[in-house]
Amino acid sequence: MDKQDDIANQRLLKAAFDRLADSPKEAHFLLMMAAVGGQNPEAYYYLGRQYLEGYGVEKDVAKGLDHIHTSAEKGYVEANYFLACKYYWGKDVELDYEKAYKYACVAVEGGHVDACNLLADCYIHGHGTEQNSAEGMKWLNTFVERRRENDPEFAARMDEQMNQEAYLAEDEADIFYHGSHVLFDEFDLSHALEGDGKLVVSDFDRHIECFALGVLLL
Repeated sequence: MDKQDDIANQRLLKAAFDRLADSPKEAHFLLMMAAVGGQNPEAYYYLGRQYLEGYGVEKDVAKGLDHIHTSAEKGYVEANYFLACKYYWGKDVELDYEKAYKYACVAVEGGHVDACNLLADCYIHGHGTEQNSAEGMKWLNTFVERRRENDPEFAARMDEQMNQEAYLAEDEADIFYHGSHVLFDEFDLSHALEGDGKLVVSDFDRHIECFALGVLLL
């Protein structure tokens, strides 16, 4: 693809994103043009997400996954991370830790911050690779460091919590597991135990804070 074609393709992609919220069907047409016509890996990814979620098109899980696999094969980092999560939790696909590990490695190599967390989970639990706690902790710390660098609000919350009494659940390993569950399974709610032992439904940020704080306190 020459420079002019690439510019035109990026304009198509931007036009599709601008219409996703209000005109998903029109966005779908533009994504099709950018993906099939321009072979744009990012377009393939969002086209796949539309089919998976039935957003602007009739839901078609097989077609959606096919587009996302194409995106991943073309090097789109977010697609590799998305597939790593899918295979790790067995959502819409058969659970396959080896594939999850493979896609997580590619995403990490591409600079995906959250993929560091999933890769850590693979090593800590021996999912898809040989169990290696030291390697797992290395990637957990990498995740925390990169998240702090890229998310000022997260860093501020971490600093504030570090100056307070540390809180973890009765079983740190359980919190780590459930923390990563919430991080990588966007379809299910999980739970976390606060310091008073009360079971509460948690959100993404609360799990991340507890998860990352636990890593720093080890």
